[in-house]
Amino acid sequence: MEFLQPGQSRIRDFATRKIMALPNTTLGKHRVAIIYDGFPHYRKGIIEELAASDRYEYYFFCDDGYRDKSIKTYLFKPGINVVRTRSFTLGPYYVQRGILRSIRLLKISFCIFLGNPWFASYWFLTPILRLLGKKVLFWTHGWISASEPFLRRTMKSTFFKLPNGLLLYGRRSKEIGLSRGFAAERMSVVSNSLDYRIQKVIFDSLGGVQQASVRRELGLPLAPKILICTARLTRACRFDILLRAARKLIADNYDVFVLLIGDGPEIESLAELGASLEVPLRFWGPCYDELTLAKLYKASDLTVSPGKVGLTAMHSMAYGTPVISHDNMDRQMPEIESVIAGETGDFFVENASDDLACVIAKWFDAHPEKPEGRCVARIEAEFTPRYQRAVIEAALASLEHSA
Repeated sequence: MEFLQPGQSRIRDFATRKIMALPNTTLGKHRVAIIYDGFPHYRKGIIEELAASDRYEYYFFCDDGYRDKSIKTYLFKPGINVVRTRSFTLGPYYVQRGILRSIRLLKISFCIFLGNPWFASYWFLTPILRLLGKKVLFWTHGWISASEPFLRRTMKSTFFKLPNGLLLYGRRSKEIGLSRGFAAERMSVVSNSLDYRIQKVIFDSLGGVQQASVRRELGLPLAPKILICTARLTRACRFDILLRAARKLIADNYDVFVLLIGDGPEIESLAELGASLEVPLRFWGPCYDELTLAKLYKASDLTVSPGKVGLTAMHSMAYGTPVISHDNMDRQMPEIESVIAGETGDFFVENASDDLACVIAKWFDAHPEKPEGRCVARIEAEFTPRYQRAVIEAALASLEHSA
């Protein structure tokens, strides 16, 4: 464990195992521990929003790196309270060390855990912390599918009963929770977000720029409708369905161009399929530069995510680009709730390339111009770090006043 504060890179002596100093605290603020095994780079917005809170003092418990090595780890800024932990695997489970003692030393009042039942430590820590008088929340996807195998359903329901409440990513998850007997007041819908503060600045800066000029700058064709998706190119993303849908659109005299941002194991097979179908296709490769991503979305007309859609929806709509994905909610991510049919995107029958082509064609027929304003408004309504912080702090305030 390692406590970090501004101007102090190390305040624990590992040799003596004594706490040498503690971060400064602001009088009157309750301390809140956000406990994850690690924070990926796309959590930047909400981490920094919480760290800037004038109501609670947040401490971020995490390992040095994120468990998925293909995803960049968030690098904490100076001034954010960080408590370093150590995790290891035990069969299918994760065990995270260095939590309980730090919570007690720091006089933490509230604990928000990653609500993942495969983290064995949290099964034991949660009841212990509640016995010690701490209030505990799980921040979790909750229930994605309404029809889960009995053992998985039982395991999750048991796990989700351990804390005082749940912070859920979507309304559908809450509806499933209600059907499983969980009280509404124990569940708050926190949604999801990216770093919207930066995204808004960039999007506003591109407000007066014409789509054609962005396409010229990026070397993209001027005439066709561009279908974009930013995702790792894996089989689960089902970009083969997008290519087949594009082939049908072209046969029906729609001028379309497919633009895929990312890398992955399916790139060669997709390139071969695109060539065999004679679909205009460009692989941009991985891109982490936010301004370039904003321009790519500006240059495009529609995001199409055939397999499922998660944070890609947040990214796309923050830059004014609507989203189409499949209609099987049991196999979707919570971020699909940002899509309002006919307004910020649409849905096609899962795995059906012909139906996807039909939905895309109907979209373009009904929307000669991108509904940028509606997409941005949808994000600002429920999918920003500021919104998430408000929900989290409302849940914490409710716990403050509970017995």
